[in-house]
Amino acid sequence: MQKRTPEKIVLFVIYGLKQGGAERVLVNILNNIGDTIKPILVVLGKKEGMASELKNDIETVFLNKKNKFDIFRIIMKLISIIREKNPDIILSFGYYANQLVIIARYLSLLKIFVCINERTVTSSSLRIMNYAMFRKLLVKMTYRKANHIIAVSKRTKQDLIASFSIDNKNIKVIHNPVDIKKIISLSSEYVDHPWFNDKDLRLVLAVGNLYKLKRFSHLIKAFSIVKQKLNNTRLIILGEGEERLRLEGLISRLGLEDKAALLGYKKNPYKFMARSDILVLPSMFEGLPNVVIEAMACGLPVIASHSSSGVREIITNEKNGLLVNAENITTFAESMLRLLKDKDLQNIFIMHGREKVKEFSLEKIIQTYENLLNSL
Repeated sequence: MQKRTPEKIVLFVIYGLKQGGAERVLVNILNNIGDTIKPILVVLGKKEGMASELKNDIETVFLNKKNKFDIFRIIMKLISIIREKNPDIILSFGYYANQLVIIARYLSLLKIFVCINERTVTSSSLRIMNYAMFRKLLVKMTYRKANHIIAVSKRTKQDLIASFSIDNKNIKVIHNPVDIKKIISLSSEYVDHPWFNDKDLRLVLAVGNLYKLKRFSHLIKAFSIVKQKLNNTRLIILGEGEERLRLEGLISRLGLEDKAALLGYKKNPYKFMARSDILVLPSMFEGLPNVVIEAMACGLPVIASHSSSGVREIITNEKNGLLVNAENITTFAESMLRLLKDKDLQNIFIMHGREKVKEFSLEKIIQTYENLLNSL
């Protein structure tokens, strides 16, 4: 009888489970990781969003972070959990969780291996935050204490080395896993919205948290030009966030109330993707945008901002998508009009996009995570 490989206890830590790329990646990993890994999930926030998508047998602890002043209680709770569970590895996701995990591990006085997962181009992300220089110093001090770092893209890895003096040999690039079969299955569901059932309309879709760095205001302004030349075009944005009121105000000022809609968070964005004409990603920067890969899996052609460096590892301009200057509203609008009008170009992008998606298959990336965790 073959001897069973012992389980390795891995404590996964993330800030929250709202809709987002990091959250989707974590849920995919936890729900599909092999039985050589025993996962325990710690969520710094409350039970919400994608929490309902986790398998029932995954042990999960919610710390219910109240506000920014709750940081000391969260650190103390993390220390307590680390000591109680005594995991073989701690794997954290995202800037905030990464720093707290490193601090908590240090204060726990335990020699537990810490691996952090960096989701974005960190130096760019910090530049738009308050107290940017202090935050950069804090990242440099904490991240260098991690035993290993998973970078979501080559650009993220390059930034960690150049901006934070992280040793190259301590960083491994692992792309986001995408459950292609599940996405295709969910994409066939019915969309209960009149625009998606009107074959005469052309639909521009965007998906993401309503944050400033996503630059949905640029998209709305560019769309106002598009609709002047293609009056049967509609804009749909899926997601929630702090920018909602500002974006609603912009839609109103531009007279787009009956042409553009903020539909909020949707558990299944794929059914919207499957029934749209193009997907647009205007972000300032992205580590490796899941939404682009998911759109390609749904057969949706993509336009993305060329300033979002991580997207260059998915899109080859003019082959499987368009990379554009989203800062220039006129150029942005012209690119949208070009793709909306050119069915042949859409079909070329769809064909090459579906081929590209295979590089990010769930099975392939999960196996990479398993191999790494079992080797640490």
